[in-house]
Amino acid sequence: MKRVPVHVLLTMLIASLATGTAWSSALVDQPAPDFALRGIDGRTLRLSEYRSEIVLLSFASDSCARCRKALPFFEELQRQYQGAGLNVIAVDIEGDSNQANGLAMELGLNFPILLDTDQSVSRLYDLNQLPLTLLIDREGRVHSINKGFRGDSGAQISAELAQLLAD
Repeated sequence: MKRVPVHVLLTMLIASLATGTAWSSALVDQPAPDFALRGIDGRTLRLSEYRSEIVLLSFASDSCARCRKALPFFEELQRQYQGAGLNVIAVDIEGDSNQANGLAMELGLNFPILLDTDQSVSRLYDLNQLPLTLLIDREGRVHSINKGFRGDSGAQISAELAQLLAD
């Protein structure tokens, strides 16, 4: 068995921690698990309805400071790239429509906010850190995952999105 030099392992660990992503995720390069949830507008949306378009799917909470920083950034991406096929969808993990609606109004969010009232979709996506943001390609496969929205997360997500839009 080959041994990996310690400095290579440390570099990989530091890079992983700096980007807020895991070593790897079983979801990356796999079909995004489909789900249907009711939105704060009362309509039920199914993820598979967005096949052939790029989806930025973000799991968030009203009480999460990083979510409050990420969501307006995602709103700007939606405005900028909607014509190119980007759809931003947020999943409120608390499932409280009043809180989620208040957050949307406070932050000026116009993309769908879905309510995960029983956390079944959060479990499906193995949610373990907020916000959890996935970029899903036009074929419905998970292209990348960002956890925590730290430091350069906005730049990282923008670069991944640019790659998807160019494909």
